[in-house]
Amino acid sequence: MKKYIVLICLAMMAALQACGTTGTGLLYIEPSVKQQDVAIRKVAVVPNRLPLNLQDPEKWRKYNFGVVKEEFTTRGFEVVDYESSVKTFEKSGLPVEDTKSSRDKYAELAQQLGVDAIVLPYYGTFGSSANFLFVNNTAFISVGTFQIFLTQKNDFFTRSDVSGKNQYTTGIGTVGGFVLLFASPPVGGIVIAAGTIFDLVQVLVPRDTRWQKAFKKGIQEGLKPFFVVYPAPRSTRLTEPQIVKESEPTPSSVSKSVFEK
Repeated sequence: MKKYIVLICLAMMAALQACGTTGTGLLYIEPSVKQQDVAIRKVAVVPNRLPLNLQDPEKWRKYNFGVVKEEFTTRGFEVVDYESSVKTFEKSGLPVEDTKSSRDKYAELAQQLGVDAIVLPYYGTFGSSANFLFVNNTAFISVGTFQIFLTQKNDFFTRSDVSGKNQYTTGIGTVGGFVLLFASPPVGGIVIAAGTIFDLVQVLVPRDTRWQKAFKKGIQEGLKPFFVVYPAPRSTRLTEPQIVKESEPTPSSVSKSVFEK
């Protein structure tokens, strides 16, 4: 009986491992902008109109804005409210899909908003599904890029590429239960019943909930490299250059730090 209990536990662990939410981030830094020269206290997150492949894009832009704002405010940065950012950006005449416009226009926008930096987010979504016999894996994947304009340098100085994935797998309990049926029909029946309930719970989770988890984890983990380099607000130049350890992102075209959780 003990070996059956062990097998059941292994099946449950496998099912749980196949479900969950992960996020990654990669930071790119303009090498000409030194870390000790960057002073940021207040930021604005401007709107984004790229297709999200989801219904009600505005809902998701506002949701993601809330996540980004929380990441900055919890570290002490000030963030301009959503409505003010949208109205001011719309009046600026700047395109929402291009950062090659006149830097003077971004500088003017930053002055109007009274910020040290402007965050331009770009979002996308896609899903994936993998099947093997009775086992099915479904993933909700969010991707994004955060271009950040630094007012004092009148240029974009860093970019964070982010990705989040919420996934679930069904059928593991059913397959394990059928295998156990040959050795112990009662135990196999219990595993099949438990697996069916587990699968039903996963399937009934609303799609919006899964997209929220994917976006939130992707943004949280994706911005971590940026906050490693710029962890807190600063309005004056450091008195001494900050030493960047080899394990931390260095001012180069591509950061060495990738965070995954």
